[in-house]
Amino acid sequence: MLILSSIRVSLSSHWFDTSAVMIYMSLLDDIWKWRKQQELILLDPFLIAAPIKRKLYASKDMYKFLTYEPSAELEKARILRLQGALDRYISGANIAVALRHRKKPTANVARLHPPNCEVWTIRVRPQSQDQQLEPQLRAFGRFAGPDLFIMFTCADRDDIRGEDWNTEIRLCQTEWERLFYPEPPPTIGSMKVNDYISTNFISV
Repeated sequence: MLILSSIRVSLSSHWFDTSAVMIYMSLLDDIWKWRKQQELILLDPFLIAAPIKRKLYASKDMYKFLTYEPSAELEKARILRLQGALDRYISGANIAVALRHRKKPTANVARLHPPNCEVWTIRVRPQSQDQQLEPQLRAFGRFAGPDLFIMFTCADRDDIRGEDWNTEIRLCQTEWERLFYPEPPPTIGSMKVNDYISTNFISV
C-alpha cells in the first residue's frame, strides 16, 4: 500500500482518502512518542552546516554508534564517512537511488531484495581503489513516508554474506513492528523513486 500516494486530495471535488490520512497521522504520532522517549533521534547534518531537507531518524543504538569517539584512526574514518553519507541524504543533496535488486555501485540509497520487504540501505561508497582502507558501511532502515527514513542498524559490507542480508532485513522488520505495535502501518511499496525521495535524485 502506498501511504502518501493514496492520500489523494481533489480541490475540485473536495474528496480525500481519510483512512490513508489517519494511518499516516497515527504513524507520525508514534514517531513523535518515540522521539520524546529518545528511542528515535532526529538527526541534523553532522559535518556540514545545512538545513534538514529530508528527515532521518536513528534508533538509540545507532545514534550511540554515530556519536561515540573511537581511539583507532580507521574507526574514526569509518564513522566520519558514514556521517558524510547521512549528511548527503539529510541535506537534500542529489543522490543516486536504486529500487531494483541488481544495484549499481554508484547508488547512495538502495532497496534490498525482495522488494516487498521494504528494507533499504544508505550506503558508504569507496572513494579510492584501496577499498580495504575504506570499509563500506551499510545503514539499514525503512521509509515511513517520502523523505522520512528510520535507521535501525549498521554493518560493514564486507561482513555481510548470504543469510546475513536476511538477518538484517528481519532485524529492521522486528524493530518496525516494535515501534508501531500493535498495528504496524503499511510500508510504501512503490516502484517509483519519488514516492520515497521527492526531489534531487537519480534512478540507477
